[in-house]
Amino acid sequence: MFNSTEYVNGIYIILITLIFELSSQICLAYIRAIEYSVFFVVLSIAKLVIQVSVNTYLVIVQGAGVTGVLLGNMTTVIAGWAVLSAFTLYKCGFRFQMQKLKPVMKYSFPFLLSTIFGLISSNVDKFTLNYLVSVEALGIYALSLKFSMILEQLVGEPFSRSYGAFRYTVMHDKNANVLQASIVKYLLILTLILALGICYFAGNLLHIMSAKEFWAAETIIPLVIVSSIIKIMIYPEQSGILFSKNTRYFFYFTLAGAVVSVIANILFISLYGLIGACLAMIATDLTVLLLTHRVSAKYFPVSYEYRPMLLAIGLTCVFFAIPTVITLHSELLEILIKLLLVSIFMILLFYLPILSSVEKQKLIGLIAARLRRS
Repeated sequence: MFNSTEYVNGIYIILITLIFELSSQICLAYIRAIEYSVFFVVLSIAKLVIQVSVNTYLVIVQGAGVTGVLLGNMTTVIAGWAVLSAFTLYKCGFRFQMQKLKPVMKYSFPFLLSTIFGLISSNVDKFTLNYLVSVEALGIYALSLKFSMILEQLVGEPFSRSYGAFRYTVMHDKNANVLQASIVKYLLILTLILALGICYFAGNLLHIMSAKEFWAAETIIPLVIVSSIIKIMIYPEQSGILFSKNTRYFFYFTLAGAVVSVIANILFISLYGLIGACLAMIATDLTVLLLTHRVSAKYFPVSYEYRPMLLAIGLTCVFFAIPTVITLHSELLEILIKLLLVSIFMILLFYLPILSSVEKQKLIGLIAARLRRS
């Protein structure tokens, strides 16, 4: 892959890190199940402090470069694993129940198969770009993906960690489908607000943090953000499949996504280059979302509020287009206008028929309570 053995030690470090990271996930799942959210947050902050400290020492003081970064990551993961393992063993004890092995394996095995084909789906774009376009295009594409990760880390990651355990506790509730529909709508609205903000200010950040050769990433970031929005919305749609334990469907979805990804990347990248890679990613994620939605509805029928959600998406598209027709020569003025546009966007989301009157009253009450506490 790299035409060199220079990075082999780094790959060994990554593999060791993955072993401890995967083991940590079991303990993290237990912490989410018992709803120890404060402990989870404190541990995450502690890991961040350790990672920054160790990476700073190894990279800046010792000059260890990429290897230093990888060693810092490994140190952080092992430290977190030690704390998590000690806590879980203290709470649960150390024992093995053989009768639970078969149902656990039956439930989990499709995820293993999904991961294998998911690797194809998530990497074929990079290999195709490198082969059909250039390594420079691959670098621009990789940088744009970093911006999409902002959205996934700010919204998708915390949502999946909290809602993953919560949905099992309410699935037998008579209003579970209503709750699911509301959560999906709220998640979409929050995601759209942050997505618009990232699209607005990505160019300004690029000019500060990267060389001029990478500024072209600004043109494809909105498309990559669309893909991230779809990925985030897939997670709550999985509720019916997960609760019914029909996890084999995830393998089918991933397989379909991998097929679409390979075909779309080869076709679109050969025609449209970088933009084609983004379109292929959107096509892949949209395929998985639609399949997940359709199958999950068989086991957990939900009447989603499609009209308000489509209105929110349409409003987002309009506000995204506004800066493209405005030419400003002052970067400071451009930032101020974009901040104003985001504020207007949020006000319109509130006053348009997207939220019900009851939801608006609850939102006002929540904001008022927060302000009183602060």
